[in-house]
Parts: sequence; C-alpha cells; structure tokens
Amino acid sequence: MVQGIGFIVPMPGDSMKYYLFSIGVTSGPGFSYSIIGMAQNSGLGEVIQKNVMLESFNAVDCIAAVKHGNGRDWWVL
Repeated sequence: MVQGIGFIVPMPGDSMKYYLFSIGVTSGPGFSYSIIGMAQNSGLGEVIQKNVMLESFNAVDCIAAVKHGNGRDWWVL
C-alpha cells in the first residue's frame, strides 16, 4: 500500500500514460487527478489533463493506493 498526499499509478490498458492523484495540494481542497503521457516531449512526458476534480470536500489528510489482485489495476482509497 502507498500512502501520502499524492502519488502516481499506471493507467490500466495504456503503458504510456499515468494518473497523478492528489488530495488538497494542487488546486485547493479536494481530491483530483492529472494524466501524464510519456509519449510526449521526446519521451520525457507531459501533463495531458490537469487537476480534474473528483471530490471538492475539505481534505488535507492522506490517500492510499493498493494494487488489485489481478496485477494490473489499482484501488484508490
């Protein structure tokens, strides 16, 4: 399990994209994600979609991610 105020997990089905989940740090209170594409910028990566709000509650604690038993998906808590 990974805990913190932000973390990156691979996007299921696309080995060149990742989700960056964050809570209460990037765009004010709440739970949001950004998508990073590694195919852009000559393989260095680039933010494709930034700070998509999932929940707007006041939260500054932590979030966690646990790899699913199928070995490719993630649970975000």
